Amino acid sequence: MTLSPFPHRVRAAEGASRQAIALLALETNPDAPQGRGSSPQHLAKTLVKLGWQVDIFTARTTATLATITPGGDHCRIVRLVEPLPETAPAAVRIAWQAQFLQAFQQFQTKQGSQYPLLHTCDRLSGQLGQRWQQERHLPWVHAYWFLDDRDRLDPAIAQKADRIVVPRPVADLPDLPCPPDKLEIVAWGADSEIFQSLPKTAAREALGLDLPADTAIVLFAGRFAAHKGLATLCAACHPLQAQLAQLNRPLHLLLVGGQQDAAQREVEQLLATSKLTATATVVPWVERSRLALYYAAADVVAIPSDREPFGRVAIEAMACGTPVVASNVGGLRFTVIPEETGLLVPPGDAERLSRAIARILTDELGARRLRRQASVCSQECFSDMALAIQLSDLYRRLLTQWLTQQPVQAPPLAVPWQVDLASPLPLSKVS
Repeated sequence: MTLSPFPHRVRAAEGASRQAIALLALETNPDAPQGRGSSPQHLAKTLVKLGWQVDIFTARTTATLATITPGGDHCRIVRLVEPLPETAPAAVRIAWQAQFLQAFQQFQTKQGSQYPLLHTCDRLSGQLGQRWQQERHLPWVHAYWFLDDRDRLDPAIAQKADRIVVPRPVADLPDLPCPPDKLEIVAWGADSEIFQSLPKTAAREALGLDLPADTAIVLFAGRFAAHKGLATLCAACHPLQAQLAQLNRPLHLLLVGGQQDAAQREVEQLLATSKLTATATVVPWVERSRLALYYAAADVVAIPSDREPFGRVAIEAMACGTPVVASNVGGLRFTVIPEETGLLVPPGDAERLSRAIARILTDELGARRLRRQASVCSQECFSDMALAIQLSDLYRRLLTQWLTQQPVQAPPLAVPWQVDLASPLPLSKVS
């Protein structure tokens, strides 16, 4: 049997033909609840919108799972081998990688085709991508969706991959182990079917929040880890409460992300020590559809992290039209446009954090502008469709370049730090 270098084109329901690509996700479980991290199925869903067929390849986490299951329209999840143990020695890891690639090739042989492009989205998948490209010499894209300030690009992956996807400007990435023109800036996108604007009163009613109508709600969403800055947020609440008390307006702090573990108990103790227990609610981590209600119910979302790779909470809040006050660190410096979609403050500075939150809570005209700008910026730069358009363009350029052996110029694409948002209503300064 002669194998085509391109997979058979899957016939879409509407009659259009779809080009298939392979997405490797070995460290991000496609079967996990859609609540945290980068979801391979969410990524696949965005690509399907623009006409691709996406097959997600991963490990078989349990023996009861079928080898192939639907992952949505025009998307399949393919589980090839048992997962690699985290503590596996080098020899076992090498043998496992060979086993996975063999199973990957056997799957393609049974399909009677070869994938023309591979997209890897985690460290282990990237290691497999190196071996795959070495054998096949076909286009390979590796994505670093969430780069911490302390992270570095893997030299072996960066040098071998055809393109490296990063969510931040190239100039912000130190010690590049590859030419800058190999990097593509593509920001993660919020799910527009889930995260969208909703009237504040309706969201509060849906959540059953028994609070006075004029309550100022400050929301934190995320893991209760030390670097997330919850101690800074609690310290910021005291002067904030005093300022709001002068306006006869109560303050309520919502902390979403509890796991009924030691970290949650530490946060509850922190609230007690800070005398905030009566004005704060700790909420267990919720499904993304319900999380959208919390964003919409809040007056402001606080992200006081000491470090933050990208800022997914920020883009989700913005998609719901809620202003963000965040630390001026990591990816937050690029997902939040100061004075346009939110405010940035130095990490660990409770006084500046309190003043920034107070600006939004006490200036309704300015807050209204921030809400509008946040929604516009989310749609243009941080939506799942913006993500799909940029990745789809990248795939097509690489495939064209591979076929013609000629470089293809990338078109200018909107990135948040280059978007010019109109600001007719300045947010007033509060000293």
